[in-house]
Amino acid sequence: MVHLRTVLLWLAFVLLIVLEFTFIRDIKLGVLFRLSPTFLLLIWFVIYLLSAKRYQFGKSVSLKTIQIVNFIRFIANITIVLGAIFKIMHWSGAQLLLVIGIGFLAVWSTLLSKLTIEKIDYNPDIIDDQDEDEEQ
Repeated sequence: MVHLRTVLLWLAFVLLIVLEFTFIRDIKLGVLFRLSPTFLLLIWFVIYLLSAKRYQFGKSVSLKTIQIVNFIRFIANITIVLGAIFKIMHWSGAQLLLVIGIGFLAVWSTLLSKLTIEKIDYNPDIIDDQDEDEEQ
């Protein structure tokens, strides 16, 4: 599931960059082309909300690498929030901030999918507690 989210983020990022440098004269195709990154990000957000799996870093990942990954996520969040504020206030540079933020988010998701493993919640004490209740 992490890889699908990563692919969706990279597709949205590439489409946003392509949108900055292209102009489509056909109105229907232009609207579809302009809305496709939005739909990809919306799908990514829904998958992110619905996936309840927890991930943890592998044992071979150093503390410095974890700090770098967390810093990249922090930068992504800040630039996306600033881009949204700039959009609301109609200031220039909003689109650039949003594209940069989504790029950082795509890099973060790629690193996360490469460095993490699925966390298995296994508690052997639960089975032992049930056995003790049955014996009494």
